[in-house]
Amino acid sequence: MSHSLHNGVIEDLAFCPYEDVMGIGHAAGISTMLVPGAGEPNFDSYVANPLQSRRERQEQEVHMLLDKLQPETIVLDPDSIGR
Repeated sequence: MSHSLHNGVIEDLAFCPYEDVMGIGHAAGISTMLVPGAGEPNFDSYVANPLQSRRERQEQEVHMLLDKLQPETIVLDPDSIGR
């Protein structure tokens, strides 16, 4: 693939997560370029989702904490933990 810049040297490149777009930073500003197939078509659910809402982040944190607990310690009666 090629992309011509009118004036300027490329200073930085960055791909947008899960997208086919690449940002190009140069002396004259910023340009974007479509790179077909560069984005991940199926994002891994174990990788942090950059598009998740606040509620989804909270639920993910709760799930991660519950995964760390032993199954026998997860009970509905809080008094049974001390027994």
